[in-house]
Amino acid sequence: MQVYLSKQNSRKPTSNNLSTLSIIAGVVIISATLTVMIIIPGYWSFSPGVFLILATVWYLYYTINRKPLLLEITNNQISYISEENSELITISTEDILDINHKFCELEIYTKDERVHAINLLNTDSEQTRWEIKEHLKKLIEGINSDSN
Repeated sequence: MQVYLSKQNSRKPTSNNLSTLSIIAGVVIISATLTVMIIIPGYWSFSPGVFLILATVWYLYYTINRKPLLLEITNNQISYISEENSELITISTEDILDINHKFCELEIYTKDERVHAINLLNTDSEQTRWEIKEHLKKLIEGINSDSN
C-alpha cells in the first residue's frame, strides 16, 4: 500500500491553484470597480469599491501563496512537509501510537509524545481525502495487529 499526494509549487498556475481565469476575473473586478468609483464619485461608491478591491487583491494573494501539500504513506513510514518550518518530516510506523483524523486534518501521535498535525485543506478533492483516510485506517489496523 502506498499513497503519494503532491501539489505543484504554488507559484505556478495549476488547475488546483491560481488559474488564468482567476487572474482575469480579478483584473476585471478591479477594473470595473475603479470605473464605477470614477463615474459615480462620493462616499457610497468609494467605501464598497475599496472593500471590493481589497477583497480581490487578498484572494489573489492568498491563492498565489497557498502552501503545497506533500504526503507520502507507505507500509513502514509517513512523510509530509511541515507547515510550520517547511521541512520534510518522516515518521516510522513503529513510532506511531495512534492516528486520529478529523474532516481536513490528520493527527499522528508518536512514542516521543509528539502530535504531528497534517492539514489536508489544500487537497481540493473530497475523494483524495477519503482515500488517504482509508489507507490510514489500514495502516492503523496493521499497527494494532503488530502490537498485539
